Amino acid sequence: MSSNVLLDSNDRTMPKARIAFRSWFLTVISWDGLLPPCVLLVPYLIEILFPNIPDAIEIAALLMPISAFLVRFVVGKRRIASNQCSALFRGVQYFFLGLGIFVMVFVDAVLVLAHMVPKGAVNWTDTFHCILWAAVASIYLTSMVIATYPGRTKSNIIPRSSNP
Repeated sequence: MSSNVLLDSNDRTMPKARIAFRSWFLTVISWDGLLPPCVLLVPYLIEILFPNIPDAIEIAALLMPISAFLVRFVVGKRRIASNQCSALFRGVQYFFLGLGIFVMVFVDAVLVLAHMVPKGAVNWTDTFHCILWAAVASIYLTSMVIATYPGRTKSNIIPRSSNP
């Protein structure tokens, strides 16, 4: 008997519950990999669409993190509510969702406001900034990986049983 099956009371083979790693990975990459670049593009769009309004980027620096927060919260809450985890672990997931979103509010604000910094005023590639960004990204991605854990689901594939 293979290691991926369990015996039930009728001595039939039943598939073990599995984690949908591909779906989980794609969720983290799509939401957490695409939303920050979209937020980063907003100042450039504002500069093109509203060139004569000097305070437009500052307003975006206020509104974009709040908007992104709401989008992340609603999508994350739905994702957690639909997963196959216990109520206790869902509470842990909500905590990590909040932590990750809290971190990203500040990152989104910095991304938007960085557009206002004069060129050359800040060296974003020095060691301190690289370590800081790596730490922030690690906290955020770890939080989102935990928050989006889907739980184990039963496989749709039923293996052939040796008992007819």
